[in-house]
Amino acid sequence: MSKATGSTSVKERRPSPRAAARIVHVLRLLADLREGANLSKLCELTSTPKTSLLTLLRALTESGYVKNVQGTYTLGLEAFKLASAVVAHRRFPEVAQSTIEALAAASGETVLIAHFTQDRQHIVYIAKADSPKEVRFMVSVGDRRPLYSSSAGRLLLANMARVEQDAYVKTVRIDPASKLVTSKSMLKDLLAKVIESGLDTADLGSANDVYGIAAPILESSGEVLAALVVGGPNARMLADIQNITNLLVQSANEISELLGRRGLDA
Repeated sequence: MSKATGSTSVKERRPSPRAAARIVHVLRLLADLREGANLSKLCELTSTPKTSLLTLLRALTESGYVKNVQGTYTLGLEAFKLASAVVAHRRFPEVAQSTIEALAAASGETVLIAHFTQDRQHIVYIAKADSPKEVRFMVSVGDRRPLYSSSAGRLLLANMARVEQDAYVKTVRIDPASKLVTSKSMLKDLLAKVIESGLDTADLGSANDVYGIAAPILESSGEVLAALVVGGPNARMLADIQNITNLLVQSANEISELLGRRGLDA
């Protein structure tokens, strides 16, 4: 008897698939009903008992997805934020272009967004804003780099699931010509520093006098989606490193917020 009771208790705590579908249905209805609807109308449209629907609407109202004004329900602010995040995500990286252009102007250096390639062994640059200065770091959208050999790559690698990260480090072949990362043990040390600081600050790997800083761009879930990079001549970057780092982190947070990530500190 006690087993049956325990089983029922666990089952009752699980979200009902019907309830989840009902939430989506209600939000879609309210998106179509610009003037909103009262409880009776929503019950009619959803074929849901008043008691069940009222409980659902109260939960949605408390969480900000629905607004109740004198018995008329309309979409709340959180629903619009969610919709904006979905649209922004589908338009990524285009939605970030104005932010990276502003960062390039403020920092005076080239700004890039990098993403994993399909095989997750390299990064590919998917957006850029050039430095306004004549002497600058030159790279093209579509250029690829091994994960270990660039700031963006190491940042993404450090944020991989540990099993996948270990498998990469175990199998990767490090180019003997690599100047920054010369061994797997050195790569592990660099990844540990990235995990600790949240940033990768190092030689971009294409030339001795090029320096790069990478910061994560986060999805609404908090997962790392891409890397935002500022790169430029070594001496110029190091002379203004703290200011550039601050600008980079602020811009990465701004893009993350466009994608629906909330509560980020600049």
